[in-house]
Amino acid sequence: MHLDQFYPLFFNQPQIASKRIHRLFNFLLANGYVDFTPINFSSTSLGTYHRADVVSCIDYVWSCPLLKRFLLTLVIFDVRNLGLSDHNPIITYYDFSFLSSSLKPARARQLQ
Repeated sequence: MHLDQFYPLFFNQPQIASKRIHRLFNFLLANGYVDFTPINFSSTSLGTYHRADVVSCIDYVWSCPLLKRFLLTLVIFDVRNLGLSDHNPIITYYDFSFLSSSLKPARARQLQ
């Protein structure tokens, strides 16, 4: 998986790409983690951070290979008008009924 395909910001700005965050993204993607943060490329995108009328995505929702099968939905809530925070909350819903049925056999194997 090529990081420049998914995170062009880090590769178009060398001062950012050389920082520790680049190694974190590389580790997550190389180990099968997936960024499930909803991205809307329209001009009205909510993003996850807003300050002085600038909206960007600085918060991410990463899911490990086991959990990504159980993701139901992920929503960004717009709280700009409430003035509570400069971050929009991200709510992630998982189907844990299937998750618990998958973990039981794995736990039984660990106990043997």
